[in-house]
Amino acid sequence: MKQIIRALTSIILCVALAAGLCACSWRKNYTSRKDIEPMVIEYVEDKYGFTPEITDWETEAFRSKCEHYVTLKNGNEEFKVMVDTVLIITDNYESKKIDKAVTEWIDERMPGIYYAHVQNEYFNKDEKLEGSVWELFKNNSKYLRITATYVGKSFDDLTGIEFMSEIKAMGLRSDCTLLSCPDEKSAETVCKKAFPNGYIDIINYAPYINESFTDREPYGPQHKIYDTRNAGNCLYAELVSYGSEPVPVSKYSVTKAGENSSYLCSTYKITTELNGSSDMMELFIFIPMSEIKETPVYQHYHDSNRVDNMNYIYGSFPDDITSKGIFSVYGDYAVFQLNVTGRETYFSIAGK
Repeated sequence: MKQIIRALTSIILCVALAAGLCACSWRKNYTSRKDIEPMVIEYVEDKYGFTPEITDWETEAFRSKCEHYVTLKNGNEEFKVMVDTVLIITDNYESKKIDKAVTEWIDERMPGIYYAHVQNEYFNKDEKLEGSVWELFKNNSKYLRITATYVGKSFDDLTGIEFMSEIKAMGLRSDCTLLSCPDEKSAETVCKKAFPNGYIDIINYAPYINESFTDREPYGPQHKIYDTRNAGNCLYAELVSYGSEPVPVSKYSVTKAGENSSYLCSTYKITTELNGSSDMMELFIFIPMSEIKETPVYQHYHDSNRVDNMNYIYGSFPDDITSKGIFSVYGDYAVFQLNVTGRETYFSIAGK
């Protein structure tokens, strides 16, 4: 019996190995640039009826996932075709037309819009704009996610917000994020960004946004105001989760610390009236990239140089980690999050 099991196991392993080798050989043979480019040309010709010119090529690879982005032109129109790991091909040729139609539709209902962007902008060969945008998404059972950006608008008066319910009434699965920016430059920075997690993602761009309004399950309507304040050359904003109240401004402050607070340069002190680990607030710190110049950002408590409470950052001492592992870049700022539990918390920036 044991011999039979061993024999069967050997056969299964051989079959799996052969399948793996075939799969590897298949990917090796058919994911090179010279093989994919003709497929992309044929795809566009079949779907749209014209022959495009290839102008650029970019590959994004992460572990076993690989996506090729081919930039093409049709006259003065530039667009991209994406080829994924298993050679599924999609394109964003019609995304500008879709954005324009949605922008005009929302502006009729809530005037003054700067731009509306449909986040899921890549479509396969069978998904073509032949009727309305709403028909395209409904007929193909696609989730519709819109970012609608305004300049200098207050969302206290949400006259026209009914358009969100109007979209859902068409039988579409959808959500919409409204952003109000202080100026057009800020609006240009955020108008095409994706915020799949709503406010939790939006706060990464707090220096560019005055207000946001989202209505998504299971959280319901959320109207947020982004109160970014200065601390030296940095900015900071408090993260206020759904259902909770912000810590009053009078209860905390971020200031530049004295020269003796740390051996590191540019040290800041957060002073709060919090009562230990049971009481916590979350701050997002925005550091201009001009202040970073690829040097590390550190956090420490009472000169102990701890960095373990940063999001996704683990280590005992600042020298254990590099700048790229500590913060993410959003717009012109390096951003990191502090979970503040004590009355005094310090963080430091290694200067240029």
